[in-house]
Amino acid sequence: MIGKLLAFSNGAAKPSCSQEYRWVSSMAVVEYGNGSHKLIRKSNGAEVLPESRLYEVIHEAHAMTGHGGRDKLTATLKKRILECDI
Repeated sequence: MIGKLLAFSNGAAKPSCSQEYRWVSSMAVVEYGNGSHKLIRKSNGAEVLPESRLYEVIHEAHAMTGHGGRDKLTATLKKRILECDI
């Protein structure tokens, strides 16, 4: 997704479907000094997690809640998203 958004931003490619147009309008790519890139939401600056990190983040939040239930886990994840601490 990052590669596609970079290609769209530099004019090397154009979005070909409605989903790609939504990506362009709602997400941005941030480049760090070490050459790495991260995908963020334009609306709030929150990082968009790659699928490979989802389990790790959910597991950490579950442990932070003291192995609490669904409601505690959801509240913790929402708080971390608002603080952009992912």
